[in-house]
Amino acid sequence: MAVVFNLFLYPAMGQSVPGRNWVDSEADFSLSSKVKLNFQNSLPKGGSSYVDSAGNKYNYVVFWTRMRNDSDATVEVLLRYPSAPLKIFQSKESHIRIILPSDKMTADKIQLFNYGLADMKHELLTGFQQYQKRKMTLRPRESQYFYTMVLFSNVSGSTRTAYVVKGQELFFRFSTEPGVKGKMISCGKLMIKN
Repeated sequence: MAVVFNLFLYPAMGQSVPGRNWVDSEADFSLSSKVKLNFQNSLPKGGSSYVDSAGNKYNYVVFWTRMRNDSDATVEVLLRYPSAPLKIFQSKESHIRIILPSDKMTADKIQLFNYGLADMKHELLTGFQQYQKRKMTLRPRESQYFYTMVLFSNVSGSTRTAYVVKGQELFFRFSTEPGVKGKMISCGKLMIKN
């Protein structure tokens, strides 16, 4: 069982530009007339490659998302992704996999290589074949960050992602063409508590 990591496919210099704003998109969403959330989605970092135990080659990038609860109610967030490849492209050979790394993302890691995701090897080995699920609680006026890692096979382009709220459903938007909205993947739900 051979697993190959190439963590330096692209120079790291472009990933660590002091003071750079790594926010790609920001949007406000209403869950009700009194419950408002704000989502910031980052630009990608990474561009490294990974070969799984079956010999399948992937490239991957890391994103962070900051969710901010602008209301006085507590909101529970449930994210979920299948362990199977997501075939959202016309080509049968093209697919993506999504991993929700267990490492904690914080604002002080934004300027770091791969946004400070500490143990890429561990995240890839443990997250690759597992159903991805994360439950978070956003208390009133609180913000939380989390990582999303996207592995893609036979996909080219400039990867962009965003979490989008419709009603109380959560979607992951994935695009490889700048300015194109891309594919929407149902990935969870939001529940108002209190």
